[in-house]
Amino acid sequence: MATYYGKCRSNYFKIKDVTRFKDICEDFELDVIEKDNKFGFIVDNETGIPDPVECVNEMLEYDKYDCKYDYVEDIIAEMLDDNEVMIVMSFGSEDWRSLSGYAVAYNNKGETENVALRDIYEKSNKLGANITYAEW
Repeated sequence: MATYYGKCRSNYFKIKDVTRFKDICEDFELDVIEKDNKFGFIVDNETGIPDPVECVNEMLEYDKYDCKYDYVEDIIAEMLDDNEVMIVMSFGSEDWRSLSGYAVAYNNKGETENVALRDIYEKSNKLGANITYAEW
């Protein structure tokens, strides 16, 4: 069986509490990136996906983060300055068997928009009937 490898990063955005943002990134093992007084993060692990909040709480051995959140992106989104949008893009592959990817946009009001690479299959139906999946 092939091993899955992924990559994930955000755009740059303004954040209300930089110190707390950096602490959160440290707990979730995200690499902080900075450009023009805006911040973002890179996920540099094999899966390319940040650990769920529940897993980080277990690792820290106490519930530091409210379990109303599933993912660190939800925590960070609440910290965005007004009118800032955080975009998180992730992609990965299991050798060349399959490719996957998604992008999610967040604001500090809890609103999101998302798109996945797999959406192309549904969108391509109007172009023709003979579509195969780009995977084994």
